[in-house]
Amino acid sequence: MDKLLYYAATSPEKLDRIGDYLAQRIERYLSRSKFGFVSIGMEAMDHLLKACPSQWLNMYVEFYLLIVQRLLENPQPDMQVRASESFLYFAQKEEDVPAYHRRYDFFISKFSQMCHSETNDPEITTKIRVSG
Repeated sequence: MDKLLYYAATSPEKLDRIGDYLAQRIERYLSRSKFGFVSIGMEAMDHLLKACPSQWLNMYVEFYLLIVQRLLENPQPDMQVRASESFLYFAQKEEDVPAYHRRYDFFISKFSQMCHSETNDPEITTKIRVSG
């Protein structure tokens, strides 16, 4: 992880390529239901988001939000909870110039659906509702 963060810090112009690569890997792991690897990949993307300088953030954030959206679309409750945690990291990141071209409609509707989620297991229902 340290080497990845060092590489991103020394070559911030390559954040788009790093984000694209991580997004492809995480999507592959999601499609193969390898949720442990998905969590590791999201941890790497979260660390990169925290370490990313504000002026280079727009190059990386599109891939980040794409993966958060894919995790929210996954029926696994743990992946949805992980996506909401990652979205929270993104929301707390300050930007120099706000990007008004991003669409958050999907995230708003999905988080509101999560707040009204209903499953057979009350513990999972509570976990999803709190994350929403």
